[in-house]
Amino acid sequence: MNDVKNMHKNSMLNMTYFRDKYMDKNKRLAIADIGSFDVNGSFRDLMTNPLWTYNGIDIREGKNVDIVLEDGDKWSELKDESYDIIISGNTFEHIKHPWIVIKEIRRILRCGGFVCIIAPNICPLHRVTLDCWRYLPDGMQVLADIAGLDVIEIIADDKKPDCIVADTILIAKKSKRDFPYYLKHNEQDVGIAQLESEINNFGKIISKIKAKTILEIGTFRGGTLLFLSKIADRNATIISIDLPEKQNDDSLKLLESFGKEKNQDIHIILQDCHFPNTLQQVKNILKSRKLDVLFIDENHSYCSTKQSFVTYKHLVRKGGIIGLHDIVPIPTSPIHQVHILWNEIKQKYKYEEIIENKNQYGFGIGVVYL
Repeated sequence: MNDVKNMHKNSMLNMTYFRDKYMDKNKRLAIADIGSFDVNGSFRDLMTNPLWTYNGIDIREGKNVDIVLEDGDKWSELKDESYDIIISGNTFEHIKHPWIVIKEIRRILRCGGFVCIIAPNICPLHRVTLDCWRYLPDGMQVLADIAGLDVIEIIADDKKPDCIVADTILIAKKSKRDFPYYLKHNEQDVGIAQLESEINNFGKIISKIKAKTILEIGTFRGGTLLFLSKIADRNATIISIDLPEKQNDDSLKLLESFGKEKNQDIHIILQDCHFPNTLQQVKNILKSRKLDVLFIDENHSYCSTKQSFVTYKHLVRKGGIIGLHDIVPIPTSPIHQVHILWNEIKQKYKYEEIIENKNQYGFGIGVVYL
């Protein structure tokens, strides 16, 4: 128990250093403490500035926990870019999948925000309920790289004579937003996983054909759906398909709010796009109508994208268009295979390629004219 006390004492000293150097005492800050359950002390007393708001976050209810996460890997309770500061002390050694959690930390962190993670590099076994990892400076660098965070400092504590515990401290910053392009909706920024010039040029094609029926496969955060609703006909019917685990109650509420000002009929289908029942739902919504636009932006594998193309192509009218996203290869990512399918498709149809820069990795929209 003395070792645990010393471990938390070291954490307090290290977190005080972070607070005093990186947290602006004259600015309103929203702070998330990941793994806040009070085992032997908490950081709450370090964050008492009246301009600051502190949320203790953990996977279990208890002392110093304000928000309980249902899933330790997917924080559906926490909104994108909702915190200025994210701290975590003596928790990451207990996390089963830290490479997933660090991406969630980036997601909920605002651009310009700071992260401070303190985890032991030397420490006896202490299960709560797991004890999985010890973190050296290189390991902290890898975590930051996985999440696309800019490292400011990595500090490795020296082991004190009276303690068999030593920490490694990662201090990092989110310098770029999560998406290359954002649209405003009801005072909220909605990210689009598209390059601005590419999606705008695609939008010009959609506007030219006066699209009234649109199907999107792969909703993600809803940015492209919002874009489509803005450029489509006032009374358009727009359908978007996504896997149920990709959305939660808050994101679904946001998606369903799109197009209200234009009296558009927007449908969100949370089901695998390859299920026969999903195709039937789309047909039921369309009734006897055909699609003006089909936009495929799903999991980017060759087989899945091809199946979507083959399954839904016959719903598109003559004179309509089919768009495929991510037709530019990413050499370091073998799972991105849309370019392989695109090279097959464009041999058979009139087509157009919308690519911002011929040297870019990923992105690019391929348009097929039927």
